[in-house]
Amino acid sequence: MSVVQPLKEAAAAAPPAEVGSQVAIALVATGGKAPYRWALGSGDTLPAGLTLDGDKGTITGVPG
Repeated sequence: MSVVQPLKEAAAAAPPAEVGSQVAIALVATGGKAPYRWALGSGDTLPAGLTLDGDKGTITGVPG
């Protein structure tokens, strides 16, 4: 038997974002069991122009 620490999202401040400028945000977690898979909650959306790569744990794009 192995004990796994609870999964926690590591709070990191997102860089400032400006409409029309490229954004790249890396999502970070600790605990749990890697590899992690990221997803938006039911009914949640990102601002227009941004996309979530659930396998890489990144939010990228150009906000509109």
